[in-house]
Amino acid sequence: MDRYGITRRRGPIGAGREPFTKARLEELYVQRRLTVAQVGVELGGWSSKTVLKALHNCGIPSRQGGAPRKSERLGTDTLRRRYLDERWSIAEIAKHHGLARSTVSKMIRKAGIPTRPGGVGRRPADRPPRVEELRGLPPVRAALRDHPVRAGLPLAEGFLRRLYGALGLTLLDIELLTGRSQYRVTRDLDSYGIERRPPLTPVGQVELDVDTLRRLYLDEGRSTAEIGEAHGLSASAVRRRLQGAGIPLRCCGGDHHRHSRGSEGTPGSEPACRG
Repeated sequence: MDRYGITRRRGPIGAGREPFTKARLEELYVQRRLTVAQVGVELGGWSSKTVLKALHNCGIPSRQGGAPRKSERLGTDTLRRRYLDERWSIAEIAKHHGLARSTVSKMIRKAGIPTRPGGVGRRPADRPPRVEELRGLPPVRAALRDHPVRAGLPLAEGFLRRLYGALGLTLLDIELLTGRSQYRVTRDLDSYGIERRPPLTPVGQVELDVDTLRRLYLDEGRSTAEIGEAHGLSASAVRRRLQGAGIPLRCCGGDHHRHSRGSEGTPGSEPACRG
């Protein structure tokens, strides 16, 4: 017993431990597939470091230590299937495989898998209908297949010319498909010299002439929302066109009543808004 009251074992350090032999190590480590820690216990309490040194001295190759990392167990094919085909979110993949979301995000970028924009990574039932509509178009599917979106790289010129130029998708449509902000899409368009469309006249919208606008708004008494819905425009865009054409806007509340008439019973005889 020492001065601290602890009884210490006397004798040589290796007392009670079985000496290393090549036959014994092959039996335990190679045939029975014990780990180095288990071999050390089986032979009387040797440390793992000492067992590894004995394996090396006996010419027995050591196995790769431990089970594969969790990130290695999630292969690229499984990651692509869950993220792209089954539409799992990054959080769902991380929780299922016991990984951090940042780890899954890094794996997606490293594998070159195109990332989805925020909010579109949800299950199909929760995603905006516009995204499903766009992905259902054969030209869009072909463009995504021929020009995969890669994280950190600009959108391909061919991709933008096919979708923005030929197909006439809007900046918002491309943002929903690729996850790139409209500002970044605009920068890519400018870098390739692709002419941008005016913001108020995108492809697929009908340009309203003054006579048609006057007939719908004044003669038929339609609201700006009704005119916009029929021609693919917002109500505010219709109001701007009315103001640009010099057509007086109806007073507050008059714009919401279709076929409203003035005091003489003639359509569109509402007084113009003042002030």
